[in-house]
Amino acid sequence: MRDRLLNIAYGCGIGLTLVITIGIIMATSPTWQKFFLTSAPVPDVSVTERLAETQQLLTYFRSQNIETLGGYTLDEIAHLTEVANLFQKIRWLHLAAFMVSIFLGWIIVHHQGFRVLRRISRRALGASAIGLLAVLVIGIAGFSFLFVWFHKIFFVAAPWAFDPGVSKLVNLYPNEYFRNVFAAILLTTAATCWGLRLTIPKK
Repeated sequence: MRDRLLNIAYGCGIGLTLVITIGIIMATSPTWQKFFLTSAPVPDVSVTERLAETQQLLTYFRSQNIETLGGYTLDEIAHLTEVANLFQKIRWLHLAAFMVSIFLGWIIVHHQGFRVLRRISRRALGASAIGLLAVLVIGIAGFSFLFVWFHKIFFVAAPWAFDPGVSKLVNLYPNEYFRNVFAAILLTTAATCWGLRLTIPKK
């Protein structure tokens, strides 16, 4: 039973590490952001302008220096502060998942050997790929509900349902933008998991 729980924890650590790694890359890469912004156009604002604003927001998420923000209402700034805090927590979770995976992998090798580690890794990566694809299908089908649910769970200290008529955030980043980011992260992570699985020898 102990070994089984250890193996499950190791597999979860691998999946979590990969999905956060790819999520951070896509969130911070100008190339990916340009793709997402292009796929969710808005009237009267160019992709170049929105990309520049995205880089300013990322700077704020890292530094929480309010002087990097401009044109947002007080409610939007309060919400962005919560986003920045969540951004930092995800970075710590990423580090923790990675370190736990390394540690548990070492324990598995020490007690069960490299062959068992390879087998567990193949199973974990395969299960992660299938699970992520299932979440992708369900999430896309009910994205509006998922989007609201996510905000209600993680953003409780500040308003987040802004009026599109006056909100800079809503006008720069419509729901389609977040849907496309969500889909790309899960699809890319699932493909990465399956690709890594194929590189691990069966024996």
